[in-house]
Amino acid sequence: MSLVEYTLIRTNRGLLTLGQLRRMPDLTGHLAVTKLHECSIISCKSNGVEPTLRVLIENGMTLRGTADQMVRLIARDESTCSWKRLDTLFENDMVAFMTSTCKGVPSFRGMAVINVREADEMEVFDLEVSAKQMIANGILVKAK
Repeated sequence: MSLVEYTLIRTNRGLLTLGQLRRMPDLTGHLAVTKLHECSIISCKSNGVEPTLRVLIENGMTLRGTADQMVRLIARDESTCSWKRLDTLFENDMVAFMTSTCKGVPSFRGMAVINVREADEMEVFDLEVSAKQMIANGILVKAK
């Protein structure tokens, strides 16, 4: 489960790319925003160069990562949620996209997948966080 270097991660210090986090000598005090709260960022490691997929959602945002990267889906009636790999997403699947925050807690709504395309091989990264999930390019994803 890996994402590309320019993926934006929502943190307690604003939006930072995985590349920026990777270059920091000490991640102490950096927190990733999750579905319910902030959690500690433990590490950011390169997984080398791998094939990637590019997911486009209805608001124009994209997420690019390895086939096994998991994203949170929301049912159309918002009654249930599940996790799904990038390589198993279909057009019109509804990914959990952060729309706003209230008292530091993000709110999400489903955004339809427009398409999933193979993309170039790129260096990819894993961000390890204590809650095992994070917000990447506005989308709720699983983390190490």
